[in-house]
Amino acid sequence: AGWIQLFAENAQEAYDFTLCAYRIAEAEAVRLPIMVYMDCFQTTHTKMNVTLEMDDAVQQFVGEPIILKALLDTENPVSYGTFDRPDFYMEHRRGQLEGMKKAEKQAITVFGEFAKTFGRGTKSLLDEYQTEDAEMVFVVLASTAGTIRRTVDVLRKKGIKAGMVRLKIFRPFPKESLKKALSHFKKILVLDRMSPNGSSFGALGNEVLSSLHGIEKAPVVKNVIYGLGSRESSFHDFTALMERFDDLPDEPEWLNLRG
Repeated sequence: AGWIQLFAENAQEAYDFTLCAYRIAEAEAVRLPIMVYMDCFQTTHTKMNVTLEMDDAVQQFVGEPIILKALLDTENPVSYGTFDRPDFYMEHRRGQLEGMKKAEKQAITVFGEFAKTFGRGTKSLLDEYQTEDAEMVFVVLASTAGTIRRTVDVLRKKGIKAGMVRLKIFRPFPKESLKKALSHFKKILVLDRMSPNGSSFGALGNEVLSSLHGIEKAPVVKNVIYGLGSRESSFHDFTALMERFDDLPDEPEWLNLRG
C-alpha cells in the first residue's frame, strides 16, 4: 500500500516510534505515509509504565511541519485524491518506491538521533538478543519479543544455544541488515501473526526467505503461524517448537490450533 510500517514491542516503543515517525515520513527524500503498529490487546489493553517527554523537548525533536505543496495555497493550487491517470500511474508508483528505499536510511538516522536525545533505543532497525553464540534463532515482530526473550533464557538453561532477532521496521523491509544478521545461524524459526492465505509462508517468513536467497549454506527456515485473534501463546509453546525444530513441516506450523 506504500506505507512505511514501524512495529513497536510495547507501549513505550509505540510512543517513541510515534515521535520518530514524523521525521521519517516528512523527510523531503521520503514523503510517504507512515504507521506505527502495536499489538491489539497485548499492548493496547494492558498496563505498562511509559516515560513521557516534556512538550518542549518533543517539539524540538519533531520540528515544525514540512509542507511542500499546501492544499489551500490559492497562489499555487493543487489537487489531492486517490485517482491517478494511466499515462502517469507507473511513474508515480516508481517514485513511491524510491521514497520507500530512502526511508530505511532515514529511519536509521532518526532512531539514532532519538537515542542520543532521549537516552532510549538504538539506531539499528533490528533488536538482537543472545545472538552472539546462537545456533538457532527466532525472528519476530512486536510484543511477542518479550515472550521470546524468556523462551531463549529457558532454552539456554537446557543447553540449547538460542537467540532472537526482532524487526523494528517491516516496510521498507531491512533486507541487507537482516541478511547480515541471520546468515551465520543454522536454524531460523520465523513467527508470523497472520494467515498465509495461499502463500507458502506468512508475510514475515516470505521476506526472511527472500533475504537469505543466494547465500551458500543458507540456514534452514521454518515458519509458525500463531496468535490469530489473540489466541494465547506462552513461552512453553515456543520452547517446545524450537526443541522439535527438525520435526516441523516445510509448510507453516499452526500453533495451538483446535480440532
